[in-house]
Amino acid sequence: MNLRVTLCAFALCGCASATPTQEPILERPDGVPASASVVVEQQAAPTASASVVTSTPPVAAPKVEVVMTAVTLADECGGAPASLPAPQLGKKAIVEVETKADKSVKHKRACEQTSLQLSIRAEPGTAPAQLSIKVVEIFDERGRSLGVLKTSAPNVWQPDAGVYGPWDEKVSAGSKLSVTYSMTQPVWASDRFNKSYTVKAVVSVGGIERPLSKDIYLSGQSSLSPMVKT
Repeated sequence: MNLRVTLCAFALCGCASATPTQEPILERPDGVPASASVVVEQQAAPTASASVVTSTPPVAAPKVEVVMTAVTLADECGGAPASLPAPQLGKKAIVEVETKADKSVKHKRACEQTSLQLSIRAEPGTAPAQLSIKVVEIFDERGRSLGVLKTSAPNVWQPDAGVYGPWDEKVSAGSKLSVTYSMTQPVWASDRFNKSYTVKAVVSVGGIERPLSKDIYLSGQSSLSPMVKT
């Protein structure tokens, strides 16, 4: 009987010692358990070496329309301003050529300068722009270049005076201009009449280049009848 009691007491003591002792969980005043770990995310502050990138808005192109309206292929008068008639906007471009018949009566007329004419229209409110001609080149009907024509003496039509006058190549908002440039003569082949040609130009408006093109047809008489009076 004493042996049984001893064994039981020993067993109870073993069970008691095998059970782990659990410490009480204390709570903080904010309700978060003291033993709980709190993770706080922090954003890294920008370093002194960080660079600020600013984007520059693109420069708006001037709203200006430029059309090659007329080409005169005649003489080369030493770069003198072209003497053109009053511009007729909206009508078909004029193409003038010098024929061999013209040469026979050259002493009867003044020198007529080779030139081109442009029509310029700027929308109201657009930024002022500077215009310039970069290059003018003439091509035959097969696409072969006949040479680059140098431009000079820009002139603008002055409605009040009824004549062309020197032009500073400036285009203001809302302006409608008819301008002309003197050009050098092309280097022609022996037979240049009754053929098609293309005059191509590159103009710059406010620093932005744009192409212009005009197809022309040169017609002329190779000779005059002896009975024709000039």
